Amino acid sequence: MITINIIKGVANVMSRWIIGEIKLTEDALKGDTTVTVNSTRHYLPNDPIRIFVSNDNEQISTFNIVECIVDTTTLQLVTPLAQDYVCVQTKIQKTLINKLYEGDPPVKPLSNSIAVTMPSIDREPLTLESVTEDHSINITCYAEGKTFTESFERIHNLTDRAKTALFLGPYLIEPFGQTTLTNDAKAGDPIIQVDDPDELCRLGFVMFDNGQWLRDNRIIANMQNGVFQLASPIGRPFPAGTCVILPHVFPYDIRVEHIEFTPDAGNVLKKRSEIDMSIKIETRRHKANVRGR
Repeated sequence: MITINIIKGVANVMSRWIIGEIKLTEDALKGDTTVTVNSTRHYLPNDPIRIFVSNDNEQISTFNIVECIVDTTTLQLVTPLAQDYVCVQTKIQKTLINKLYEGDPPVKPLSNSIAVTMPSIDREPLTLESVTEDHSINITCYAEGKTFTESFERIHNLTDRAKTALFLGPYLIEPFGQTTLTNDAKAGDPIIQVDDPDELCRLGFVMFDNGQWLRDNRIIANMQNGVFQLASPIGRPFPAGTCVILPHVFPYDIRVEHIEFTPDAGNVLKKRSEIDMSIKIETRRHKANVRGR
């Protein structure tokens, strides 16, 4: 198993769930203080956000703060909107982190950033044909505020978000197949249709990921023309465009073992936390493929 793929896989999951990109589902007008989105599931009051419009290969961004969560699809903002937003062109992201480092960060990392490193790997025989690789992962969060209380709240908020993302498991370890649903999948549907069936190159375990909800299932039959049968009916609805991911690497025994908070010796407003976790992967001795337990 290539070490950098493990680091990137952990970083990909953290980026996807901490940044939490959502879409506008209704047009918003200049002066509005509420916006209607597809889901507010991973948003909290005081979250800093970036509202950006993609138009003709150009991105225009404005920044705001979530004042409160009105309901499951409505965010109330601190500052009224400075312009009109068309829903089909507008997305929202949290700006909780300024940088996500894959590997050792610089001597002076950016505040409100996260670094993912791998200090050690242990290998031991599992069967006659395979070995277990125990990957030790270190996630370091850096935060800084204008006051001691703000710094304290930021580091704990960032650490909690990182810890929550880690519980999802590093399901985005390369290589993996990825395609999208072409039609809405309703709760109870036993069949799905995707736009690129070649990405689902074999039957087996898949993940449905729309950035708000993550559910697993298993493909048991290829019915041709991008239609696949699932082992279990879908437990919740997923809209067209939802990612369908076919992992090729299956980590197991994923554990968060220790979390430690430490201040910066030279600046009391700078805080850091370290999350130690381990990921085990079974690797064949004589083949390049990787399989889970």
